[in-house]
Amino acid sequence: MPALSLARLALALPLAAALSCAPAARAQAPAPSMGEHGMLLFGGRDGLFLSHLPMFHRPHDTQVVLQVHLADRRHEDELRRELAARPRLWTVVPERFELDRLAPQASQPLHSFHADVVQGHFERGGRTIHTNDEFIVDRVVFDHRLAPTGGPGATLAYRVVDAGPAAREHFLVHWIATRPDADHVVRVLTPAPAALPAQVELARGQALAAKPMALQQALRQAGSKTARVDRTIYLETGDLE
Repeated sequence: MPALSLARLALALPLAAALSCAPAARAQAPAPSMGEHGMLLFGGRDGLFLSHLPMFHRPHDTQVVLQVHLADRRHEDELRRELAARPRLWTVVPERFELDRLAPQASQPLHSFHADVVQGHFERGGRTIHTNDEFIVDRVVFDHRLAPTGGPGATLAYRVVDAGPAAREHFLVHWIATRPDADHVVRVLTPAPAALPAQVELARGQALAAKPMALQQALRQAGSKTARVDRTIYLETGDLE
């Protein structure tokens, strides 16, 4: 073979090898929202909900609230009874997945995942009650990316989360804005099925989270005369400093 052809071949081989490896390298790149996404579990007789425990950095910088049910109906009924009678802190530890797949506009939405169910906080001494339960996503209640900068707004906004117009158990979930902020979930009870407003807002002042009596007053002013703020289910500020 002529010397010139050998030289061209020597240059072409490394380039061809690099090109053949490029697609594989891209395929192996981790998704930006892939991770272990611990969640708060709350609800009661009306239904079950999960709220992702967010932070102001990838892959955890999204506030997501889901309405869910368990594939294991016995575990489902057990959890609903327990949460209705003794509302306290429960969390779940899902298998690793892409959090962005829970967004309503996701090209490949995530419809279910497996997770361990923990009484208490899974990173703070909680006790695992069930392992590898399958959670089915019935509805994405809301999903939004956090903004680490920009400054707090003038109000504290709380979204109402419940299973629908027939619900007697309702939850106020603080809409997390920018650092510092609070992840705050409060249970509200009504003596009969009732539809609460979609959201209540309070003057922020210096507080990261609203006091129960202030939330009670905001609900009354919004027309929910029979709604009673029962208790705080979860309040976290350290992860959102």
